[in-house]
Amino acid sequence: MKVRTRFAPSPTGPVHLGGLRTALYNYLFARVNNGEFVLRIEDTDQKRSRKEYEEEIYEALGWLGIRPDESPVKGGFFGPYRQSERAEIYENYLKKLEQAGAKLYPCFCTREELEKLKKEQLKTGKRVGYDRRCYFLPENEVKRRLVSGNPFSLRLKLPDQKISFKDLLKGTVNVDLRSLSDPVLKRSDGTFTYHLAVVADDIEMRISTVIRGEDHLVNTAYQLILYSYLGRKPPEFAHVALMVDEQGEKLSKRTVKTGYREIKAKGILPEALISYLLSAGLRKEEIYLSLDDAVKNFHLELLPRSKTVYSFEKLLAFNRRVLHNLDAKEIVKRCLKEGACDNLDLSILEKLSEWVRIWKENLETLNDACQIINIFLCPALPYQKVDLLMVGDKEMEVLAFLLETLEQINGEADLLEKLEKIAEKFSISRGKIFKTLRLVTTGRLNGPPLFSVVRLLGKEKVQERIRAFLELRKNV
Repeated sequence: MKVRTRFAPSPTGPVHLGGLRTALYNYLFARVNNGEFVLRIEDTDQKRSRKEYEEEIYEALGWLGIRPDESPVKGGFFGPYRQSERAEIYENYLKKLEQAGAKLYPCFCTREELEKLKKEQLKTGKRVGYDRRCYFLPENEVKRRLVSGNPFSLRLKLPDQKISFKDLLKGTVNVDLRSLSDPVLKRSDGTFTYHLAVVADDIEMRISTVIRGEDHLVNTAYQLILYSYLGRKPPEFAHVALMVDEQGEKLSKRTVKTGYREIKAKGILPEALISYLLSAGLRKEEIYLSLDDAVKNFHLELLPRSKTVYSFEKLLAFNRRVLHNLDAKEIVKRCLKEGACDNLDLSILEKLSEWVRIWKENLETLNDACQIINIFLCPALPYQKVDLLMVGDKEMEVLAFLLETLEQINGEADLLEKLEKIAEKFSISRGKIFKTLRLVTTGRLNGPPLFSVVRLLGKEKVQERIRAFLELRKNV
């Protein structure tokens, strides 16, 4: 059987790292097995599903370089790929379940009644879950309510038994169905729930392998019962240990700091995120500068079997390593792509690349690289008041004198000689001059060799910045 995996997110909130990790694992497993990767949008929750969240899913996958073989956008042989467009298919599967002897029954309980039941169970220490009160209603009472037009959902009565299945990561998993509530398969508004839809879709789309978080173990038990009634072979399952935050809570759409857009906005590169997400359980220090590299090193059996705590510091460490391994010209292109530099004259691309190259050791994020580029491009640096106060009167005299003599300077050796003479003339250390000139030309106290900075900025730009600094300093 051909390997076919899927990523099936719900567009009910922003994309987060937990979801992207699931997508990555399924994509890599499909590619390493010469299989196919499907993107399916599970929007059965019509009240919370939003178009902008679906668009963000496409955006996030594209940013990582994950290109689905089939999707709502690309299409395919087994569409439609949005669950909201597959109601007729689900209705047919509901009929198949009834024909196969599955016990489906109407549940007339309102949301308020179910919430009251839950509170009572919590108060008395009973098992929290649906108590089958509608299943035990007399037949004439059920008919009366149906004739009266009382809204109802359809539940599946679970058999009173234990089931077991082999998980590709966890080995044999046992679930006692008596500990679970009868699942709703069709809501009172006529829409279908996740449990029926996911089974129907995985059968119709010929999904061979499902890789997802271990929080889906109970869902797997529900779904295996449906497969059993339908007489269909289920896909293989691999339940991965969760990634959690510092408090041990599962990452979710409400965990803002682990949202895709928040991570990207901090200047994290997709290669760094991929390397980080693959670091738990795999080669911990490996970095992947392409998805092809990740495919070659992917092993399903090495995926996390115990919880991993999300660490931005560790992600940042991967980002530093990726930046240091990227060509400077590539970093410039990434900054241009992010809109960091508008109306850039591409004739200076080579010089700009060399400028980024000398700063590479100082870079942690793409935002840092964009700031470095802006130091080169901007006509005037945004000096802070503290910067101006840092330069004393003697250094001001040195800057004014240097401004006059820069025209006669040719090359780094000549500049070094002139600075040494200036230091002697004004009885000031060469280090203090270097520090002042670096601050004036870059707005920073640290960075690459000063002579490289001056050479790449060019004599004219250095003079402009000295003049601007002197003018601003006079007014402090």
